[in-house]
Amino acid sequence: MAAVVAIGVASIAPFVGGDGLGREIVAGINARDDVRIYAGAIPAAGIAIISDLLLGRLEKKSKTRIG
Repeated sequence: MAAVVAIGVASIAPFVGGDGLGREIVAGINARDDVRIYAGAIPAAGIAIISDLLLGRLEKKSKTRIG
């Protein structure tokens, strides 16, 4: 869960002057260009989903080893 939240925060970092996954999202919003918004949002969502799945599997494997 924490990894997904961290990815979400990285996606909105450009709104406050940071650099992160949301660079294309913010550029698309400023230019009113849906394609640029999707070009940033789809990879960010994919990274969040993949990290959640991988860390979930890791958690299940570690629980079976511990007890």
